[in-house]
Amino acid sequence: KKNMLGKNACFSDVDMAIAALEEKLQRLEDIEREKRIELKQTVRDKKLELDTLAKEKNALVKEMKELLKQKNVEVEAERQRMFAEVEKKDAEMREQFKMDMKKFEEEKKLWKEAGKKFE
Repeated sequence: KKNMLGKNACFSDVDMAIAALEEKLQRLEDIEREKRIELKQTVRDKKLELDTLAKEKNALVKEMKELLKQKNVEVEAERQRMFAEVEKKDAEMREQFKMDMKKFEEEKKLWKEAGKKFE
């Protein structure tokens, strides 16, 4: 039987080679186990970082929404103030127009009367 040790290897040499390979395999399996443990820990750490970032992001979004609500309230209050101002100005102008029309009608009446006197 041909093997990696050559044709003339005796049984004990094969046993020693097998034992050496088993030892190497055991070391590799131990290293693999340690790396898997490290990987799991790294994954846990990264998940924790992501969770922390998500919480911070949610807090910022909530704060931003509150500020936007506050701004909307302020904008609405300003809009209503301006609307009331326009309504007031409109009412003043309508009142002035009525007074002007009344004055015009009175003057028209006076002119008519004056015109009759000159006939």
